[in-house]
Amino acid sequence: FFSKEMLFARFDENQVNVISDELWPAFQQSLEGYMKMFHSTMANELPRDQVLERQRAYDVYSADRDPALQMFKAKFGEQWAEAFVHEFLFDLSR
Repeated sequence: FFSKEMLFARFDENQVNVISDELWPAFQQSLEGYMKMFHSTMANELPRDQVLERQRAYDVYSADRDPALQMFKAKFGEQWAEAFVHEFLFDLSR
């Protein structure tokens, strides 16, 4: 399972090299692209309170709709899953 935020996989012992041979270089390439984009942006002129409120709205929206929540509940239990989503992934959602 792969999403923009996480990678879940099971590898056989003879498949572990895929991590160093394929996944790590892909991660590095993605990070380099992100850093180029980050350094090419202009400073945000919005007031800090407005930015924080928009981030809070995003976190509430995303926490309510995260497709991985059900998988987390099944794997780790409801209490852990809810805490993970609301206190780590989208910590402004409550």
